Amino acid sequence: IENNIVITDSTILKVYQKVAVVAKKINYSFTMMAPLVNRKALGINDPGCSTGCTRTISSKVASIQINDYEQVCLTVPFNGNVTFTNQNSTAKLVICSSDTISNITVIGNGVANIIVSNSGRLNLRNITNSKVNLTNYGTLNALGGFTVLSSRTFTNYGLAWVDVLTNSNGTIMNNSTLNITRKIDNSGILSNQNILQIAGSLINNANSTFTNE
Repeated sequence: IENNIVITDSTILKVYQKVAVVAKKINYSFTMMAPLVNRKALGINDPGCSTGCTRTISSKVASIQINDYEQVCLTVPFNGNVTFTNQNSTAKLVICSSDTISNITVIGNGVANIIVSNSGRLNLRNITNSKVNLTNYGTLNALGGFTVLSSRTFTNYGLAWVDVLTNSNGTIMNNSTLNITRKIDNSGILSNQNILQIAGSLINNANSTFTNE
């Protein structure tokens, strides 16, 4: 028996399964397999923590501060608060280990970014109104809820669980598997191109956009 998995650039992977023939009959049920995202085809650039880091945190710290033009790579387990003090530039925190962020503070008019690398796992605790762009290539747990604010973006290329996902004039783009345990409250742009599983409800408010491909 042959199963085909189609990736985003029309590449086909063939998966073969041996089955028994009983009384000249084959009894086999095809099961849905999670779609695979071809990151190369989507132009996805997971930075990782091997290159591009202006600073690497490889020993235990109680808190993290990211300044103007910094790309801080976190390669050690962390549990604490994160502060962005970028006044006019782009600043990045790249997660490459298993980490928990309890609070995010953004100071200044710069663009703050948190990137969960393929090797990373991030737990967010009650992060509801932080003005950050969040990109997940690894595993994200935001069971305390997460709010995407105006002009900010949450992009998922990995595996994510969110309790209440609120979109307040921002952009949410799901390209992999996004599990919502309670609800999505959408007042911005919501785009799903893979698996979006909602255990509760989807609220699509006036002047919002929801596309499901």
